[in-house]
Amino acid sequence: MIHFEHIPDDILLYIEKLQQALHKDDNVVFAYLFGGLAKGTGNHIISDKEFRTPVTYADAFKVLCENGIITNDMLFVMEKMAKFRNIVVHQYENIDAAIIITILKKHLDNFMQYKDAITRYLKNSV
Repeated sequence: MIHFEHIPDDILLYIEKLQQALHKDDNVVFAYLFGGLAKGTGNHIISDKEFRTPVTYADAFKVLCENGIITNDMLFVMEKMAKFRNIVVHQYENIDAAIIITILKKHLDNFMQYKDAITRYLKNSV
């Protein structure tokens, strides 16, 4: 059984690691953190609530949106971040770390908004 009360804390842990990673040049850190955020939190909810199974990282956010957990605006942003994560994972040797750090700094608020949406959903679904 999933302990939903710990999921917001887990998201905060990922965000803290993300903030620490902004001071490093390791592209894989982004992929790890984002993958953990998407797969860890979203898929726990998707599985437990028996929503349709996502096909990709980006699709996990679509499933959350379809079920009213995140907004269409957040879906748009998170899908783009998931696609960017795939580029980082599969072409990390060709990507400038400074670009990744700039993107992460620009979108750190999106991670916090995602955390807030998940937290709201969990509080309302208990």
